[in-house]
Amino acid sequence: MTVPKLKQHIKDSGWYQKGLFTSKLRRKQDLLTFILERQVQQQQQQTSTPSQQQQSKSKPTKGPLQMPGKPIGNKGSTTTKTTPSTIPTATPTPTVSPKTFRNSNSFEDMTKRLCRQYPPLQYITGYYDNSQGTTTTSMELDQEEEEDEEEDDFVDYHSTTTDDDDLPDNTVTNKDTLNDDNNASHSIPLLYTATTTGLGERDFRQHYHPMLLSNDDDYDDDNDNDDDNEKTKKMDTFSYGNNIQNNVLSGDMDLIFVGTASCTPSITRGVSCTALRLHMVPPKSSNSNNNNNNKKQRIPGTWLFDCGESTQLQVQRTSSIRPGRITKIFLTHAHGDHTFGLPGLLCLMGADGGNKANNNNNNNNNNNNENDSSSSPRRKQSSQSSSQQQQQPKVIDIYGPEGLRMWLRVAIRYSVSRIVPPYRVHELKDIPMAPEWTFSRRTQRHFFNLNNIHTNNGGVWEVPSHKSQRGDPSSWMAQHDQLNLQASSQYGEVDGGRDIYPQYDHPLSSHGAPIWHVEDEGDVQVFAGPMSHGIPCVGYVIKEEDRPGRLRDELVRPICERNMAALKDAGFVHPLKAMQVIKELPVGSSFSFPDGTVVSQEEAVEAPRPGRKVVICGDTASARSLEKLSQGADVVVHEATNTHMNWFDRDNDIKGVTRDAMIHGHSTPGMAGQFTRKVGAKRLIMNHFSARYRGDASLESMAVMTHIEDQAIKASGLERDCVAAAWDFMIFPVPLQKSKKDGSE
Repeated sequence: MTVPKLKQHIKDSGWYQKGLFTSKLRRKQDLLTFILERQVQQQQQQTSTPSQQQQSKSKPTKGPLQMPGKPIGNKGSTTTKTTPSTIPTATPTPTVSPKTFRNSNSFEDMTKRLCRQYPPLQYITGYYDNSQGTTTTSMELDQEEEEDEEEDDFVDYHSTTTDDDDLPDNTVTNKDTLNDDNNASHSIPLLYTATTTGLGERDFRQHYHPMLLSNDDDYDDDNDNDDDNEKTKKMDTFSYGNNIQNNVLSGDMDLIFVGTASCTPSITRGVSCTALRLHMVPPKSSNSNNNNNNKKQRIPGTWLFDCGESTQLQVQRTSSIRPGRITKIFLTHAHGDHTFGLPGLLCLMGADGGNKANNNNNNNNNNNNENDSSSSPRRKQSSQSSSQQQQQPKVIDIYGPEGLRMWLRVAIRYSVSRIVPPYRVHELKDIPMAPEWTFSRRTQRHFFNLNNIHTNNGGVWEVPSHKSQRGDPSSWMAQHDQLNLQASSQYGEVDGGRDIYPQYDHPLSSHGAPIWHVEDEGDVQVFAGPMSHGIPCVGYVIKEEDRPGRLRDELVRPICERNMAALKDAGFVHPLKAMQVIKELPVGSSFSFPDGTVVSQEEAVEAPRPGRKVVICGDTASARSLEKLSQGADVVVHEATNTHMNWFDRDNDIKGVTRDAMIHGHSTPGMAGQFTRKVGAKRLIMNHFSARYRGDASLESMAVMTHIEDQAIKASGLERDCVAAAWDFMIFPVPLQKSKKDGSE
C-alpha cells in the first residue's frame, strides 16, 4: 500500500489531527506503526470489561483514537464518517481510471487472475486472493516483511546456493514455500525489491510469465497425450511461481526485445528493435584448404532486427546487449520507427568498441616486439597470427531495402561521424508491393485497395520503382542512385557490400511472392520475403541447420578405456580423443578398436537435433509470403499494432479495428494468431504495439496486454504458455528441439 493510501486510511478512520503528517508521520514506516498502534488500542477497548468501558465513556480522553470524524455536508450537519474498528480486511481495489476500465467486474476478474499468475503483484497492489477465501492487504505484507528482516528468516540474496544461482540478485526465495503447496496461501514467493520498474532479468514478468516458465517438455511428443486436467494443473503451478528455479534467462540462441512500440518511443516502450543473441559456437570446418576458403565462418555475437529511434539509449539500459558484440543489423523497411536509431547506434558501437580495439592492438604490438628476442619461433608465429587477427577490425554487416546504402552514407557524412565502426551495406533489391496496394497519382502514395482484400492471395507483386508505372518518380527509391556520393573509409564504409536480388522461382516461394537468400553463415541461414505494407518492407526467417547428434558416452567410453594402451600405440596421444573421431564419422561408417571391437556411427551417435527456426515479421497486414519458409517455426515474432476490447474501447468493434489496421498496413492480435496457426509455429510473441498500450508492469497495463494475449491464443489455437505480448527487455531463450526419433520425420 502506498503512502497516499495509508494517509487516506488514517483520515477515513478518524485518526487524523492537524499537522500529524508534517510533524510526526512522514515516512511509510511511521504511518504503518501509527496505524498498528491504533489497531491495538481499539482491540484492547473491545476486550475490556463493561466497567472499564463505562469509565472510558464517562471520562473521555482527548487523542487521535477518540477524535470524532469530520462532519460531512453543511456546517451545521452532525453527520460524521463511520470509524472502522480495524484495518479493512476487504480486498482493496486498485485505483482505475474510468476512461480505461469501465467494467469493474471484468477488471476484478483480471486482477484475481494476474495476482495468481504474478505473485509480486499481490505485494505491489495489495491484492491477495487464495483458495481459502482470506485476503491479505499490502500493509500486512509490509509488516510481515519487516518482521522477517528483524528475525533474519528470509533467504539471503547474496548466498551461493546452487538452486538459486539462476535467480537475479534482488530475488528472495523461500524454498519451503516454493515446494510446499500447502503454504501457498500463507506465504508467497516475492521479489524482495518488488517494483514495476525492473528491467530485463529484474522485471518480475521475466520470472512469472507462463511462456518463460516453460521447459523443453514442449518439444516432447509424449506430452501431446496429456489430458486437459494435467495441463491446467501444470499452468496453475506456473502461476504460483513454484518452478521459478527452472526459469532460464540465457541460452545459446536468445531473443531480446529492445523496443516493442510503434511510431514513437514513450517512457514505457522504445520503438522497434529486436535482438537475436547467438552464443552457439560455429561447427569446425574441414581440414581441407578448399573447404576453409569456400565456407564462411560465423562469428558469435548479436544480430539486431530494426533499429528505431532511441535504440542507442535502450541498448545502454540493459546488460543483455553489448554494443561491441553486435555483428549484423537487419532492417525491414525505411520508416523512421525502424531506422532513425541506426546512425546513432553505429556511433555508440564505434565509441564502445573501436577505441578499445585500437588501444589493445597497440599494447599487443608493443608486447610482441619486446618479447620477440626471448620467444621461440613457434610462439612468435602464433603471436603474430593472433595480432594480425586483432588488427583486422570487425566489420558490421547491415542489410535492408534498396536505398539504405546511400541514405546511411548521407547521414554519416552530413554529421561528420568519423567514429562509426567499419561497416558495409547489403541491399535487398526490387522489393515488390503486395497486390492489394495500389499507387495513387493524386496523393503520390500507395493505398490499401479494399476491393482486393478478398483476392489478395492472387495478383502480381509489382516493384514500386521509377521503372514502374506504379511508382513515384520523386521518391528516394527513384533518386538515390543518381546522387554522386562515393563510399569513404574515413566514414566507416568499406568494400564488400552486395546487391541481393529476389528469386521468384525459389522452392519456398509462396503466393507468387519472391524470396531473398540474404545470408549463409554455414550453420545459420537468413531468408527474406515481402510484407504487405505501405512502402517496400520485408520479413526475415532465421534457420539453423540441424545439429549433430549426441555421442552415446555410456557406450563408447568403456570401450576406449579398455583400449587405452593400444590406442596410444596406434598414435593417439590422448586415447579418449578417439571418442571425438567417432562422433565426427560420416553416416554409414564405423570405427575399429585395436581389440577388434567395431562401433558404427549409427550405434555411437544419436540422431541429429532439428535446427531451430525464428520468424521476425516486419510491419504487415499479411505475412503470407513467408508461409512456406515459416512452416514449423519455433517462434514467430509478429506485430499486433492495435485491437479492440469491449471494456477498454468506447467506440468501434473488432471488425472496424481490423479494417483500419489493414488499411494502414498493420495487424491485430487475431491476425497474428491466424498466421501462426497457418504455419504451424510452436510459439507466438507479439510486438509493435500502439501508444495506447503501455509497456510497464502496472496492473492496468498488464491487464490490457493479457487480453491481447487471450485474443491471439484464441486465434492461434496455442496454449497459454506459448503466446506472449512482449515488453521492453523481455528475454526469450529459444529452446533446442528433441533429437529425431527413428522413423520420424
